[in-house]
Amino acid sequence: MNSGGSCKSAVMRTHASEFIKSGEILEECHFLVLENGLQYPEILHNHFFAWPKGVGDKLAICLGYGSIFNNSDESPNADWQTDTTKNKIIFFSIRDIFQGDEIFTNYKKNN
Repeated sequence: MNSGGSCKSAVMRTHASEFIKSGEILEECHFLVLENGLQYPEILHNHFFAWPKGVGDKLAICLGYGSIFNNSDESPNADWQTDTTKNKIIFFSIRDIFQGDEIFTNYKKNN
């Protein structure tokens, strides 16, 4: 993936459009940091990310394809990290993902 906006999961519902090797960057996403203590529509609750990862003292909503990768607590094939220098959430594969496989990550994973 490059920062020009294309993504290897460009097929709807975030299925891999081609084979993706383990460790490959899927997308670098901008995000919005949310104010703590405010009420947000319930539909957003399943899409919050801990910002920054590992600290998680704030919530963020990821933009781009990262916001529609499905969550999996049990068998994600992608992970994410926060880049506080670039102010981005970076998604990468943690195992080989075959063409047609859906991309899953764990939004709440805090390590």
